[in-house]
Amino acid sequence: MLDNRTLGLPSASSALGLYTFKLSADRFHKTVEHNRRPCYWVMLMTLAMLVGCRTSSLQPGERGAEVTAVTSSGHFGNLVTREGPPAIVVFLQPGCGHCGRLKKNLPSIAAQYPDNVRFLTVNTDNQSALSAQYEIRAVPTLLLLHRSEEFDRLVGNRPSILLHRRIRAFLKKTAPGR
Repeated sequence: MLDNRTLGLPSASSALGLYTFKLSADRFHKTVEHNRRPCYWVMLMTLAMLVGCRTSSLQPGERGAEVTAVTSSGHFGNLVTREGPPAIVVFLQPGCGHCGRLKKNLPSIAAQYPDNVRFLTVNTDNQSALSAQYEIRAVPTLLLLHRSEEFDRLVGNRPSILLHRRIRAFLKKTAPGR
């Protein structure tokens, strides 16, 4: 029987912390320790780990986007304009665990996209007017804005694969010339 150690591959259980995989000659077995995610996500993440999928939309030598914290409504208005580039705005709250995890992963997500896209974070406690303007009912909420208008909305902490898929679709539809 072949397993990850025999093949010289990293253990999927150490990478994901939830699942243990064993490869046999005729089928792919999985032992589920905790059933927290659907199995297709686990298989997709494992294949991406083994194959080394490239999720970045950057060309070699191109610099990635940075995350900017919004300090006031005026600052937000200057960053999100009708003529400006598309903006990805994340509404967060300081004491929220899901918000903390998303905020920690946001720089690595932003670094995979061109710098003509703005990634912004808004503290809902300090910027209640912006939260009311965009009708934020739960945190974290990710808004995809184009020309100051909402294009798409994601509520809750989502897997990064889903975030990348939605952001790529957003950037494809808001590309210059559309």
